[in-house]
Amino acid sequence: MNKNIKIDCPVCVSSNTFVTGATEKLFCEDCGFLFAENSQLPTGECLVCGSRSFYYSSPFGLSFLGRDTVCYVCEAHYRNVQIDNPERHFSEESFARAEQSVEAQRFKERAENWH
Repeated sequence: MNKNIKIDCPVCVSSNTFVTGATEKLFCEDCGFLFAENSQLPTGECLVCGSRSFYYSSPFGLSFLGRDTVCYVCEAHYRNVQIDNPERHFSEESFARAEQSVEAQRFKERAENWH
């Protein structure tokens, strides 16, 4: 099973998919935004933004179709990657907390200051 990360670029909004476990840096294919210094499997925090706030997401809400672990801050979708303690479903309260976090502010600043 491929373990990968899907994320939309916060700068140019293009869709990007990366295979985990490679050692190279993760850049947006369109604008060059640096997502991460490497693609090693994350353990308890998001590889892209450093957040520890995640939830499970399944197509049509049906977990037998597979499920991704999604970061509340940068919306990185981790497929076939085990991350510690994600919430069972998206929560408005958890999203609001994550949006006020230091990690969210850093990620927004990185995107806003990208040249």
